[in-house]
Amino acid sequence: MLGGWRLGSIPSVRTINNSNMKKFDALILIDCWDEHWIQFEKLPNKREFYGRLLDFVSNLEFNKIFFCSGPKNQPSWKTHIFLEHFYPQHRYILDIEELKENLSIGSTILVGGQAWQVCLHHKKELNFMLLNQFYEVYSHPKIVDGDINSIVNIDTENFMSDILLWEKRKKFFYLVGNKN
Repeated sequence: MLGGWRLGSIPSVRTINNSNMKKFDALILIDCWDEHWIQFEKLPNKREFYGRLLDFVSNLEFNKIFFCSGPKNQPSWKTHIFLEHFYPQHRYILDIEELKENLSIGSTILVGGQAWQVCLHHKKELNFMLLNQFYEVYSHPKIVDGDINSIVNIDTENFMSDILLWEKRKKFFYLVGNKN
């Protein structure tokens, strides 16, 4: 299990060879910040979240990998080295416009990261609803953390009671739209 990783143990790239797995056009990870941020905020348990996230996505296939780690015009933390090494073909993006330049409209995307009600719902550069205007958005509780300053596990109930309308599709949640 990857969730027990320490700073010195970096994941290796895996070759995925299973036609029964779900394939997405892209994986988008939002605000999975680096070791400097973990140490600055004194949150070593964030590595467990990154490990849990990698455990889950390692069984899936993606054509493209995107990391979004900070707002425009502000210094930001990089994405954690665990994720960068696991997906060496990643690309950093700053906002929805940059994503649209690099990923076809209508593509299926799996979105994860932190934090549920802050960055994933309200980050102005890239969030669930903004992504849903251009893409088919999926997510899963194992790739979403609930709080920026601690680990708060998200579960099925969070998706079902969310301000957004999610529909369960096999083991994933598909974003239908806004409930209002």
